[in-house]
Amino acid sequence: MKQATDLIKNFEGLSLFPYEDQVGILTIGYGHVILPDDQIEAGYPIDMMRVEELLPVVKMLLENE
Repeated sequence: MKQATDLIKNFEGLSLFPYEDQVGILTIGYGHVILPDDQIEAGYPIDMMRVEELLPVVKMLLENE
């Protein structure tokens, strides 16, 4: 599991501020697609605790592809 996490972190890189990915989808942290329920506002950063909370969602989505 740690290898998968490390791979995601290395591939995605870290952004504490929301950004648009290559196809224009608002993303934050290690490649987390921002959803309405995430309560993340464009232009405002998140802290590392929130980044780590969002990481399992990224891993789950990749496992289901």
